[in-house]
Amino acid sequence: MTSPRLAPFGTWESPLAPATLFARPSPPMYPTLHEGRIYWLEGRAQEGGRVVLVRQEPDGGETCITPPGFNIRTRVHEYGGRCFVLTGDSVVFSNFADQRLYRQRLDPEAAPIALTPERNADGSHARYADLRMSVDGRLLVFVCERAYADTPPINAISALSVVGDADPVQPAEPVDLVTGPDFVASPELSVDGRRIAWLQWSHPAMPWDRSELAVAELHHSADGVRLVNATVVAGGGHCSVCQPMFGRDGALYFVMDCDAAGEADAANFWNVHVHSGGDVRRVTSELAEFGEPHWVFGSRRLVEVGAGQLVAVRTDAEGDRLVRIDAVSGEVAPVPAPFVELSMLSAAAGDGVLLVAASAEREAAVVQLHATNAVTVVKAPAPVLADADVSVAQSLRYPTRDGGFAHAFFYAPTSTRYQGLPGTRPPMLVVVHGGPTARSSAAFNIVRQYWTTLGYAVLDVNHRGSSGYGRAYRQRLRGEWGELDVSDIADAVAQVVRDERVDPEKICIRGASAGGYTVLRALTVHPGRFRAGASYYGIGSLITLAELTHKFEAHYVDVLIGEAFDPARAAEPTSRYRSRSPLFEMDRIESALILFQGDEDKVVPVAVAREVVETLERNRVEHEYVEYKAEGHGFRRAETRIDALERETAFFRRALGLDAVGG
Repeated sequence: MTSPRLAPFGTWESPLAPATLFARPSPPMYPTLHEGRIYWLEGRAQEGGRVVLVRQEPDGGETCITPPGFNIRTRVHEYGGRCFVLTGDSVVFSNFADQRLYRQRLDPEAAPIALTPERNADGSHARYADLRMSVDGRLLVFVCERAYADTPPINAISALSVVGDADPVQPAEPVDLVTGPDFVASPELSVDGRRIAWLQWSHPAMPWDRSELAVAELHHSADGVRLVNATVVAGGGHCSVCQPMFGRDGALYFVMDCDAAGEADAANFWNVHVHSGGDVRRVTSELAEFGEPHWVFGSRRLVEVGAGQLVAVRTDAEGDRLVRIDAVSGEVAPVPAPFVELSMLSAAAGDGVLLVAASAEREAAVVQLHATNAVTVVKAPAPVLADADVSVAQSLRYPTRDGGFAHAFFYAPTSTRYQGLPGTRPPMLVVVHGGPTARSSAAFNIVRQYWTTLGYAVLDVNHRGSSGYGRAYRQRLRGEWGELDVSDIADAVAQVVRDERVDPEKICIRGASAGGYTVLRALTVHPGRFRAGASYYGIGSLITLAELTHKFEAHYVDVLIGEAFDPARAAEPTSRYRSRSPLFEMDRIESALILFQGDEDKVVPVAVAREVVETLERNRVEHEYVEYKAEGHGFRRAETRIDALERETAFFRRALGLDAVGG
């Protein structure tokens, strides 16, 4: 066996070339068993980033059902999520280009037929998500977001009567069933079709701060569809609800957390509850999370596999774990499986469960959990990295300057072909997740492994405000965004430097969206700490963001910085909207900075990035700005993602003074 070649850290040649890294389809999403066949969605960067429905055939082959020109994707809340349902011999889905609902027979040669009009009677364009079909296949229920030219969208739970496959289809405008709350999500139909449950919340709360679970009787006849006796059964006040699901016996399961007396109180965590016979009972009392923030639609973490028997995802500081729950006794039993990130559960044959699962060494795959607890792989991407080249996370719980603690994952540079020069330490790349309510996990991540195989250490920080550690940890950032997250990142870096794991003079930082904002704040608050930064569609001015952002997050910044947006005084020196905006402190930056932006971004509009660039130019800060056409919030095209990663790699190498491989 050839001995590893000596070369400076950060100059190694990675086996994960960007050009091949993004040539493959995305990891599978939303696996579903339908009439004996398994289906899933996958994003295809080489096809402009479109999302398609794929079916696994009996011989193990795969068939793409979605014809060219169609893209299964929704813009509801701008973050989208699940927007298709399988029914009979068809799939109903939202098409990204026009956001209309279409029905297509499960045949790649079949042409999709529009179910909804291009424009509604009130002049709005509708978007659809979270589709559910009644057991009899006659009623389609979903979240409908009606978008207008000059006013904010209106969100509703809506329904559409579905005709038989043999009948002619005339596009029809949906009937609204639930209106009033600013937002609704997760419409769930009981097995007998007589009841419907849903989530609702209103500004200024985000759904993980305060949300309600409502239920009503559903009446559907030839005269139309309507709800009767709607009532809120859980949530509100200082509680948030997610993951509603009707059981086979009509019980309504859900996950809820509430403000609690202490972090060790089970109420502080998203635990499983049940509403049955008019009462609400907590099923589990774990110091762990069974829920997650509602950023996208349809990411289920709870399914029923038998009467009162549940399979769920349980999250703690070490990651996700699959568990079985006895809803009567509350007993939680772990399922032996090598996974650290789990999502998108759905029922399968024989009381089995389909889900998307990733381990520390393998990318996300579709797997099936059987009644025996055996796990089989249904669909897995081809391995792209030898096991010996995979950097496995080391979990860190580190002290913060205010006497608290925060979490991070550390990845050492790893390669079988190279090793660093004796007596040297690697450069480090700090990664900041988005949200800022999201979280990083220890699961295999292809981009993270790209950096470690180049010879970088990677520090992935779950600063306070991240999910997965309980409500108190998640809400600790309220009023403190732009300060506490930044100090937590600085403290994480300080801990790793004290441990002598990295070169303290060669530290870079990258982040996207809210993470991009934190990157900009870190460079202004801690000038000189980082040699370079990369901000993907980050936020320079909170003022501009508040003026331009979309409805879903219209008041999110108010909560995060602890101040309601007032256009008349937002630019005053005493305003937190100004003091927390990196834009006004760009003259403090001592690091090189590269920025990436899509010109069709509706979450962080392009104007937010352009004013940062203008300020950098005025202050003569070393920077590079790359703006991509036809890209939104989260790049999807292969050519965009390849170009961005190659530019970022070259930019960091120049900033760190690293030569070509072996230099």
